[in-house]
Amino acid sequence: DRRFSLEVVRCIGACGLSPALTIGEDVFGRVKSAKLAEILDRYE
Repeated sequence: DRRFSLEVVRCIGACGLSPALTIGEDVFGRVKSAKLAEILDRYE
């Protein structure tokens, strides 16, 4: 549905939270694949 896109970047300034994900201004740290759907559901 193209609501989200994926972009690989070198640094988001959150090395201690790696792997990290940003959506807009929100930063999610130590993201595991099992939590990804839960995070994305917040933005529906």
